[in-house]
Amino acid sequence: PTSVTTMTLEEVIELGSLGRRIGQEKKMGWKDRIVNDRAYQQSLVETCMAAIVLLNIALIGVSSDVAFGWVGWTVTDAIFAAIFIVECILKLCAFGVRKYFG
Repeated sequence: PTSVTTMTLEEVIELGSLGRRIGQEKKMGWKDRIVNDRAYQQSLVETCMAAIVLLNIALIGVSSDVAFGWVGWTVTDAIFAAIFIVECILKLCAFGVRKYFG
């Protein structure tokens, strides 16, 4: 036994437009996601910062064993410090002091 449901013309149109919207979301390219999707932007920034932290950890470990006292390690540490300071300033500007520290 099959049941037949009747739909109004408006319901059919709404269902069709919903399908098109869902199809459009799936077809969004990576460039569009970076520009338009705020959650994706936040996860991308967090992922990049996590990678920078891991790279910093690895270089600190290497610097303690290889060419200890080399001036290049000081420059590398200064670069990482500048990156972290810029991240802090950008987050303070974006979130505000209360949200950043709250």
